Amino acid sequence: MKTPPPSIDRDSFLKPFLALGFHPSEPGLLFPADLFIDLSGEELGKRLFLTSDSEGRDLCLRPELTIPVCIDHMAAGEPARRADYVYFGRAFRLRTGRSGEFWQGGVEAIGATDRSVEDARLLALAIDCARRHGVAKPQLRLGDVGLFRSVLDALDLPAAWRRKLARDFGRSALIGTDLTQPAGQKRPISTHAGLMSALDRNDPEGARALVADLLALGGLSPAGGRGVEDIAERFLERAESRRAAISPPADLDLLQRFLAIEGPPGDALMAARLVLAPLGVTVAGALDEFAARLEAIRKAGLALDEMIFSSAFGRRLDYYSGLVFELHVAAGRREPPLIGGGRYDRLFTLLGAPVPVPAIGFSLYVERLVEEAP
Repeated sequence: MKTPPPSIDRDSFLKPFLALGFHPSEPGLLFPADLFIDLSGEELGKRLFLTSDSEGRDLCLRPELTIPVCIDHMAAGEPARRADYVYFGRAFRLRTGRSGEFWQGGVEAIGATDRSVEDARLLALAIDCARRHGVAKPQLRLGDVGLFRSVLDALDLPAAWRRKLARDFGRSALIGTDLTQPAGQKRPISTHAGLMSALDRNDPEGARALVADLLALGGLSPAGGRGVEDIAERFLERAESRRAAISPPADLDLLQRFLAIEGPPGDALMAARLVLAPLGVTVAGALDEFAARLEAIRKAGLALDEMIFSSAFGRRLDYYSGLVFELHVAAGRREPPLIGGGRYDRLFTLLGAPVPVPAIGFSLYVERLVEEAP
């Protein structure tokens, strides 16, 4: 078994969190592959280490630990109960030029209903964690998935484009292309004209059933991390774009101006209120939550003027639902983060809980910290 770098071992990582009342979590290594594909997104699905059990079901080595920790939490009792967890273990995913096995430490805080206060608490813990491991002044970048989704819901956009923007959020190259190619713009689809016509006559459930039938008739199975749901969604987007009108210029302009907001969080909030004023009460709740979070961060003694908020910033896991954040060694660095995390209130319902459960966490990437920290 590999051992973590000597500068960051399991005991030294866990000790400060155990002193705060966090419970150690040691989830299993193997999980159903479709769990991560469905909940974390297609991009992560392409990087899984896959195997199968004796009944032919696809399994994977855990590519991250948030979902496994949450599964164990649900198995042990009422999902909405209050609990804080800390872990330090191996994760596995395909990575260009690097080992597919790496160490990850992190925390998950579940069940706290005061979201703003909990957001501030986890940010403070993440900053303190970085400092304990040699980064004296970590640079913190913030985003808000919930605010972005509220804006999408309020705009008069074709449904296909709204779905695509939601999926591509946080991926700057993809969302930049989305903004310059509205859903109504014609695309070369003649080679699939028959299928597009069939999908035009189906609702989403019917489209998924059609895709599943076509795969079965051809004796094919989904590949490359894509399931029937994802394949059907892509075809639905293309079918819908055939008949969708190009979005009104005013909506396109407002969305572009919103996604251009970046700066200290207080300034970003004021800019967002101005840009989103035409949307009225439909985004008021998300903006009020943003403001409450900033106030909680101030009360926690954190320096807002040392943070950067970007309305276009997201993280590449589909289950995030609110605040997202990353910590870097220096401002403006494009290297992967040393610590990353966010709020994922909708994850538990996707795992089968009857109601949403407030939850937020972060992970420290051990090898990055060893390489990047001064």
